[in-house]
Amino acid sequence: MGARILIVDDEEAVRRNFRALLEDAGYVVVEGSTGVEGIAEYARQRPDLILTDLRMTSSKDGLQLVSFIHERDEALPVIVCSGSGTLQDAIDAIRLGAWDYLVKPVQLSEELLVAIERNLDRARLLRENRRYHEKLEEMVSERTASLLASQQENQALQAQLMQAQKLESLGRLAGGIAHDFNNLMTVVQGGFDEVRDALPSGGHDETLKMIEAALKQSADLTRQIFVFAGRAPANPTPCDLNALVAGIEKLLRPAIKGSVDLQLKLAPVPSIDADPVQLQQIVINLVLNAAESMGGRGVVTVRVEPRELRPDSTGFLYLTGPARRGEYVALMVEDSGSGMDAATLRRIGDPFFTTKETGHGLGLPTVIGIVRGLGGALAVNSVVGRGTRFLVAFPTVPVVEDSLPPRSILSRR
Repeated sequence: MGARILIVDDEEAVRRNFRALLEDAGYVVVEGSTGVEGIAEYARQRPDLILTDLRMTSSKDGLQLVSFIHERDEALPVIVCSGSGTLQDAIDAIRLGAWDYLVKPVQLSEELLVAIERNLDRARLLRENRRYHEKLEEMVSERTASLLASQQENQALQAQLMQAQKLESLGRLAGGIAHDFNNLMTVVQGGFDEVRDALPSGGHDETLKMIEAALKQSADLTRQIFVFAGRAPANPTPCDLNALVAGIEKLLRPAIKGSVDLQLKLAPVPSIDADPVQLQQIVINLVLNAAESMGGRGVVTVRVEPRELRPDSTGFLYLTGPARRGEYVALMVEDSGSGMDAATLRRIGDPFFTTKETGHGLGLPTVIGIVRGLGGALAVNSVVGRGTRFLVAFPTVPVVEDSLPPRSILSRR
C-alpha cells in the first residue's frame, strides 16, 4: 500500500483532480474541504504527507493548518499549493513549517508527483536520522563518553544542512519570482524607451522622469531579490581582498559608533574572482554588525589570510552548508562583544530574524546569498561572554556556474 496523503482544499474540482492523479500513482488519498476538517482528518488518519491550499473560506486557512501541524509533528511534510498567494504568503508558509510551496495551477502532473516524492524521501531520511540518533544515545549511555562528542558533531552538521536547505528553498522561490518580474520589467522598459522617443520634448517631461525613477526602483528591487537568491547579476574580476578591505577602512571608521577600535590584520593572499561591490557589501555588513553588538565599546578585528577548509572542519557553524575541501582566501571578522547563545545561533541565518530593535533581518541572509553565489562558505563561532567570529571563505579557483542569470534590465544602468 502506498503512502497516505491528505488533501485539504475548499474547491471540490481541485480535490477530485488531485485524488485521481495521486491514486493513479499508487497513493492512498483522504480529503478535507476546510482547515478544520483537515485537522480532524490528520488526527484520524495520521497521513504521511499533507497537500493544502493556502486561502480557504473556513475558520482556519492553510497557514493556520501549517502552523498547527508543525507544532505537533515537525517531521510530517506539508506542501502548500496555492494560486492566489503572494511572495510574503510563501515566506510565511515556509517560516511556519511548510516543506515546499507550489503555484496553482500545477502545469505538469510530474511536477506535483516529483515534489511529493522528494518530500516523502526527506521525511524518511529524517525518520532514519532520528532513529540513528536514538541508537547513538543508547550507545553513549552503554559505552563511553567519547560517543557523545560524535553525536554533537553529527547534530551540528545536520543543523547546518537543514539551514542550508531552508535558505536554498526560499532562495529558489525568490529567484523564480524575480526572474519572472525581471522579464516583465524588461518589456516595460523597452516600451517606455519607445514612447519617450516618440513624444515631443517639453510636454511630458515630469511624467517621464517619474516613470523612469519607478523603473530604476524596480531594477533595484529585482537586484536585491537576486542577491538574496544567490543569483545576482555580477561583474566578477580578479580582486585583491587586502586592498579592498584597506580601501574601505576610511568608510567604516566614521560609521562605527562609540569607542570601538577597528583593527586590520592582513596577510598575503592570492586574488579571488568576485564582484568588488558585493565584496564591499559583505565586509561592511559584517563589520558594522560586529560593532553594533558591543554597545559602543570593544575591538573589532578584521583578518585576511589563506585557509584550508575540509568537510569535517570543526569549531564553526557553517551557514552555507558543510564546506567543500580546498584552499580558500579567508575573511575573518571578530568582535569582543557578549557573544550569542545556542538558540540565537540556530536562527542567525533565518530571513527576518534579528536581535536589533531597528533591524529588518535581511543583512546576513543577503551575505549568505552572495557567498553562495561565489561558491564560498560562511561560518560563525560564538561564545557567550567572549564574542563572535564570522569566517567568510572565498575559493582561490573561480567556480563555474551551471547557468547564468537571465538577461536583466539591471545591465541597462
